[in-house]
Amino acid sequence: MGIILGTGPQEDGVLALAAGLKAWLALPFVQTKCAQQGVRVPVVGHTGWAQREQQLNASPEGGNRVLLIPGDESGNLGTFRMPDRPPVGYGGNPRVLWTWDRIVTASIWSYDPTAADNDEEAQLRAATQLLELVAQGLDKSFVVDADGNVEIAGTGAITLLSVRRDLKASVNLPFGIEQLVTFVHEEPLYDMPSDVITQVTPKIVRNPAS
Repeated sequence: MGIILGTGPQEDGVLALAAGLKAWLALPFVQTKCAQQGVRVPVVGHTGWAQREQQLNASPEGGNRVLLIPGDESGNLGTFRMPDRPPVGYGGNPRVLWTWDRIVTASIWSYDPTAADNDEEAQLRAATQLLELVAQGLDKSFVVDADGNVEIAGTGAITLLSVRRDLKASVNLPFGIEQLVTFVHEEPLYDMPSDVITQVTPKIVRNPAS
């Protein structure tokens, strides 16, 4: 008798989303499109609140970076709901126990180095272009497999909620525009995966008629 141990997804949903966004922004056709439109491709930094005001930039002039942050400024991490489950015996392995409508905040920091810092119109244009680029990447719902290949996991897992700007002064954001976009990322929470027993010959025992 043998046993095949069942496995299931183990990556955190926000980390997987950040990896997919980073991989999408690195695709050659995305890089080409951005160059044609004069849009600077941002750096996708480490996930988490601690990285927000650090200058994680690909260029010395600064700006143009995206961070994905779990939750919002109030500490709300989202809500749970029951998924649409198939009949007993027809579910996947592992089955989905709940769907986590997870709140995520994207810190999108833009800067146009070709314009003066006080050229607010130019900086607003750069901010909108970068916001649009990030929204495109999130909508694609890309994931990265073990070999580094980018695959489409399906759209519809992202719902944008709101966008705001933190008006508090920060010594680490001396120029550019930071937009904080709050959205919902639908993430499944799985049951323990079932194992499969192999090399077993079933034996049927019939009860004699009484």
